[in-house]
Amino acid sequence: VFALGAPAPRMFPPTTHACAQALLFLGAGIVIHALDNEQDVRWMGGLGSSLPRTRTMMWIGTIALIVFWPLSKDGILAAALHKGGATAIIVWAGGLIGAFFTGIYATRLMRLVFYGERSEFAREHLHADHGEAPWTMFWPVAALAVGAVASGLLSIGFGVHNTFGEWLASAAPTIEPSTPQDLLTTAVAWVAGGSGALLIWRAYDNPALLAALTRPWGAMATVAEQKFYWDALYDRIGYAPAAA
Repeated sequence: VFALGAPAPRMFPPTTHACAQALLFLGAGIVIHALDNEQDVRWMGGLGSSLPRTRTMMWIGTIALIVFWPLSKDGILAAALHKGGATAIIVWAGGLIGAFFTGIYATRLMRLVFYGERSEFAREHLHADHGEAPWTMFWPVAALAVGAVASGLLSIGFGVHNTFGEWLASAAPTIEPSTPQDLLTTAVAWVAGGSGALLIWRAYDNPALLAALTRPWGAMATVAEQKFYWDALYDRIGYAPAAA
């Protein structure tokens, strides 16, 4: 992306995502804490009614993770569209495909953890008197949510203002996409990310649709389910020799 002549759009997403990603990690920590340290989302479900504040904060992080303006990286894509050429178009198209798949996996996490029928494991381990996380755990998540939203407003684009880009301009001059290019990229990115999110949400409400989506992937789905066998590999080459 630096090769496109767009250092400011490239450096801007880490600013917003520094907050958003940390928010999601700490939010996940609250969920894990509530479920006696369980980390497998397949054992979860229906936690939203017991963890409403955590659910709200994690939705902010999820929206920031998907390319929804202003909490997004669509400035990179608009710069690629402005630059033109084969490489830039590949960046633009690849980013939009990434937005689609990000919509799928990020929304899937929220759907499995906070919605649907509460799992048997959650009913057993999420005690009625537990409630939300203590404020010592929750206030950093809330602060990061504010940071994710506020930092996103540093680069509104669309010809309104780009405070972040102007701040970097003296050290790293950058190309500026036109307002129509900004609007087009943002609209297409919203459609891509939103389509992925809607698709996976509907799939988990419709078992037949979910089966139809997963069936063609066959062995790849099995490998993904086994986390690419990384845990087994680590156990064999790392833990087992040391424990022997």
